[in-house]
Amino acid sequence: MSFSLGSKSEPRKLMISMVLKSKVSLGPRPLPLREREYGWIGMFDFRRNGRSRAFLKKEKAFKMSPDIIVMFVLVALGGAIGAVLRYAVGTIVYNPGGIPWNTFIVNFVGCFLICMIFFSLSSVPSGLKAFLFVGIFGAFTTMSSLTLETIELYTSGMVGLAVVNYLVNTLICLIGGFAGRWLASILV
Repeated sequence: MSFSLGSKSEPRKLMISMVLKSKVSLGPRPLPLREREYGWIGMFDFRRNGRSRAFLKKEKAFKMSPDIIVMFVLVALGGAIGAVLRYAVGTIVYNPGGIPWNTFIVNFVGCFLICMIFFSLSSVPSGLKAFLFVGIFGAFTTMSSLTLETIELYTSGMVGLAVVNYLVNTLICLIGGFAGRWLASILV
């Protein structure tokens, strides 16, 4: 028993109508919204140039605009300058008696200058803020070095010197910050 569909175009029409009526698709199935937005399945649903939907969504969310690139460059340049200045102070200043005077000088000068500049300018452009405060002063001032050196003094048995080192650095740097603010109020 044979089955006849009539003309040659009828099987094609029948197949197209079956596909349209059924849930069978000729390409990758669209994912439900929840899986597309949050699920792990979205990572394996490749669409464009072999990249997944999840990757494309992250790519759209984090576009590197020229302004952001400029800010990164400013921070990097400022950080390079601050790190070189920090190293220069560390090599020039002598540390008599085991007291790390170079860290003290760096922290005091850094706290003084950052407060003086911040409080003397009425509005700081974001590029200058990134260059100076995050870049130069972020690399120049070394509170992490203060902590490390204080712990080193403590563990080597110089507990009194460790306490004095921490207190002097902290208090004098606060005084330096207040002095910088005071000087900025006089200059402005």
